[in-house]
Amino acid sequence: MKTWVYFLLCENDALYTGTALDPLSRFKDHCEGRGARFTRMRKPVRLLGAFIFETRGEALSSEYRFKQLTAIEKRRLAALAAEDPAWLAYLMQHGLAGDATVV
Repeated sequence: MKTWVYFLLCENDALYTGTALDPLSRFKDHCEGRGARFTRMRKPVRLLGAFIFETRGEALSSEYRFKQLTAIEKRRLAALAAEDPAWLAYLMQHGLAGDATVV
């Protein structure tokens, strides 16, 4: 099943990386305090972008690799995710292209 690896900008300029079948729904969960402990302690401000993978296993492996990167590398990767054609298509499908809280 296709799975996304997504990037959140949180308070204090912290970045969070996670996996989800539906990144927008997961972002809402994080905002409502139902996400990871990291995002309960640092409120999510914005969903920066995401990459889609064919399987959950590929997504989880990629999430692990992404989390090993330095902060600067993670920010560069999040910027690339924001411009990924699959992510932009997903936003358009949900009527969110250009929503400042998402992109």
